[in-house]
Amino acid sequence: MHDFDAFAGELRDQPLAPAAQEQHLALLRSLPDPGERPVTPAARRRRGRVIGGLAIGAVLAVGGGTAVAIGAFSTATDTATGYCYASADLDESVTNRMEFAAAGTPDRPEDASAVALDVCAAYWRSGVFAGGRGDPDRAPTGGSAPVPSLVACVLPDGKAGVFPGDATTCHGLGLSTLRP
Repeated sequence: MHDFDAFAGELRDQPLAPAAQEQHLALLRSLPDPGERPVTPAARRRRGRVIGGLAIGAVLAVGGGTAVAIGAFSTATDTATGYCYASADLDESVTNRMEFAAAGTPDRPEDASAVALDVCAAYWRSGVFAGGRGDPDRAPTGGSAPVPSLVACVLPDGKAGVFPGDATTCHGLGLSTLRP
């Protein structure tokens, strides 16, 4: 199964947005009760158009959501190094951003984007990013510092960037989320 298949399966389990659900219910309430009056050919056509419109709207809503979600994920194109950030902004100062490279050899380099979350969690755990500020000269705490929720994004230069935050952080920074 491809990543898209798994992603589409997850979308199917998502609840309908409250606004869309309310619109759907309002349209259903506007349909005449079949027991109230005889159904004329014009009423049948009108009902067919309403139901057809609802079906097309549902397909567009789900399809449009899929397109937006797919566009929000991408892969890193420069996998030699990545960056860990102390805060959810693109400030490149040494107190906010630290570069890392994954283990490997010159002949077989490892993909830094594949280990980005683990590496950055280790930075946080070691105390390098204490108080939301990075300090490369800070002595490690022995691995007991708290680790916030982290999210991996694709930076404009194609490298992985890991920020404290949630699934909305990358979008808020104008970045795509790194495809897992």
